[in-house]
Amino acid sequence: MDNKEDTLTQGQMLHAADSSAFIQAQTPEIRGLEKMNVFQYCSISELPPRAKLLSSIWSYWCKRRPTGELLKYKARLCVDGSQQLYGRDFWETYAPVVTWSTMRLILLLSTVLNLKSRQVDYTQAFPQADLTDPVFMRLPQGFIPRWPTYPTYRP
Repeated sequence: MDNKEDTLTQGQMLHAADSSAFIQAQTPEIRGLEKMNVFQYCSISELPPRAKLLSSIWSYWCKRRPTGELLKYKARLCVDGSQQLYGRDFWETYAPVVTWSTMRLILLLSTVLNLKSRQVDYTQAFPQADLTDPVFMRLPQGFIPRWPTYPTYRP
C-alpha cells in the first residue's frame, strides 16, 4: 500500500492491489473465533422470535514495523453496533482500557523495584467478554460458510 492510511473498509479492500492478502487474513480471525466458541452458525429461521439481527463489518489494516515496513495484514470481524440503541438493546458500555497515568505508574514501579516487565498482546480479547444476552449477527457480505468446515470469502 502506498498511502499512509492503512485502515480500510471492505469496499476499499476489494479494490486494493493487495486484496488477496487481506482476504487471507480473514481465515485466522474466523478460526480463532470459532475455536473460542464465540459464535455458532445458524439459519435465520432458527432465531428466537424477537431476536434482533445485527449486520457485521470487516475492519482491515496493515501492521507495520516502526520503520514503516509492512509486517502483516490484519482483518477483524465486528458487529455493527450502530444499529443498537442505549436503553433498548444495551444498558451499559464498558471497555477495560489502561490509562497513560496507570502505565507510567507501572513502569515507574517496575524501574524502582527492579521488576521485569513484558508486553502482552491478547488477540481477540474483546469477544471473550461475558455477555448476559445473546447477540445475533448476520454474516458479512460475500462470506459463505462451508459446512462443516470454516467459511470462505467470495469477492
